[in-house]
Amino acid sequence: MQNLYSSTDNLTALNPFHSTYYGYCDPEASNQTVHDFKKALSLLENLAPGSGKNIFDVGCGNGLFLATAKKRGWDINGCDSSKANVALAAQKLGINVDCAGFAQWEPCGRKYDVVSFWDVLEHLSEPHLFIKKALEILKPGGQILVGGPNDRSFLRIFAERLFFMTAGRIRGPIRKAYLLEHIAYYTIDTIKALFSQHGMNIRCYFMSSTDLEKYSFTLSEKISASLVLGLGKVLNLQNRFIAIFKA
Repeated sequence: MQNLYSSTDNLTALNPFHSTYYGYCDPEASNQTVHDFKKALSLLENLAPGSGKNIFDVGCGNGLFLATAKKRGWDINGCDSSKANVALAAQKLGINVDCAGFAQWEPCGRKYDVVSFWDVLEHLSEPHLFIKKALEILKPGGQILVGGPNDRSFLRIFAERLFFMTAGRIRGPIRKAYLLEHIAYYTIDTIKALFSQHGMNIRCYFMSSTDLEKYSFTLSEKISASLVLGLGKVLNLQNRFIAIFKA
C-alpha cells in the first residue's frame, strides 16, 4: 500500500483517473476538498476553544490539509511514506514533514492536540495499531479527525444495482465505487464502533461528496458522476464522511 501511494505513476497504473491526484495542492482554491478541510478545522476549533492548536496529519500526501491548517494559525506536522510527496509538500507549499510510514514514525516525545486521518483508514488491514499510536501522541483531551468514503451512500447503491441489473455488463460505476486499494469500507456507524473500542466517542460529523475536480475523468464521466453525487446529497446519502472523536 505504501508503494502504491509513493508516486502518481504507481497510482495511475492502477486507476488512470488518479493522474492529477497529487498535483491538486492549492490552499487558496475554492474547491470541495479545501472547503471540507476548512469546515473540519472550524469544528475542531469550536469544540476546543482556547486550547492548543497543533496537529499531526497521518499520511499527509502533498500537504494540502496541513497548508490549510497553517493558514488558520495551527502549528503543523505530519508524515508520509513517499519521498515524492514529502518533496512536493516542501516545494509547492513550503511545508516540511517527516518521510516515514506512521507505523515506523518516531514521535520523539511530541504530543498533539489533534491527530488527523484523511483517507487513510480504508487502506489499513490493522487500523487498531494506527489508532493506538495516535492515542499515544495525543494530549489529554485531544481529538482525532477522520475523513473517508462512506459505504452507505447513493453512489454505492446505484453502482451495485446497475451492476446486478445488467448481469455485470455495466461495470464503470462499481469500479469507481470499489477500488482495489480500499481494503476496508466504513459507515458512520462502523467508524463509531471502531473508535469506541479505544474509548473514543464521536463528537460531531458532517457528510460531503467526492471532489471530482481532483481526479482525471472524461467530460461524460464527470457529468454522470455529478448527477449521482447530486442525488446522493438530496437523499442524504453522500459518499464521504468527516468525523471528530474524543476520549
